[in-house]
Amino acid sequence: MLEDKQSDLIAEKRRKLIDQLIAEVSQSGYDLYYAPTSEVATYLLGYIEKTARLNADDRALLEGLNRRDIEIILSIKD
Repeated sequence: MLEDKQSDLIAEKRRKLIDQLIAEVSQSGYDLYYAPTSEVATYLLGYIEKTARLNADDRALLEGLNRRDIEIILSIKD
């Protein structure tokens, strides 16, 4: 039960961080709104690896995510 709550907390933090990164990308002029989920996920992976200024906690939260993981996170947004 405790593990489930911790997993849910991690998932929620990842979702919020992904939303934040999408907002950053959108502010820089790259519009992802109408892009396919796969394109958004691919772009975000590159952004995370090369451009995003993330603290150690945020970077650890996203560590190990692949394109498909990000697609899933994007698809289950509220």
